[in-house]
Amino acid sequence: MEMITVKCTYENGEVITTRINATFEEAKAYFLGREFNIGSGADDNMQKCIKIERPPMGMIVSVFKDQRLGDCTNHGISSAVNQMNVIGEGIPQMYEPSEDAPGVKIVKRILFGRECIHCEPLDRPTGRGWMMGGNFIYSCDSRFRDVNNYPIPIHDRQEFQGVNY
Repeated sequence: MEMITVKCTYENGEVITTRINATFEEAKAYFLGREFNIGSGADDNMQKCIKIERPPMGMIVSVFKDQRLGDCTNHGISSAVNQMNVIGEGIPQMYEPSEDAPGVKIVKRILFGRECIHCEPLDRPTGRGWMMGGNFIYSCDSRFRDVNNYPIPIHDRQEFQGVNY
């Protein structure tokens, strides 16, 4: 049996990610409807697990940066890592996103009659002005070419102009 990661949502809205040595069905049977202490020490906090799900999984890819220009992402997530975990349709589900390999998703759009692909952070904060910050993802893993044959721009740069529309 393998160790899996699950996200448990509790009655108070708190979400906790944990690992358990079980199948997903066994984890559901164990967590759902049961109360757990999600506090600590004197701050006990008994809460019932009301939802359980598997976090998204994907494949690790490299982040390519132009070192001559420095960080053009305005502190986007690709500025702080050398690899990312790309998640989406047609991508092998091998690894969970982590601090060292944060999750990104593939976005496909039609621009000027042509399909364009970029990726953006899974945990993308709300806001406006999202754009490419100069970095790309790519992998020499042949399964990556099932998604795209060339490096994919990372849209993790955000700018604010101080004007609310």
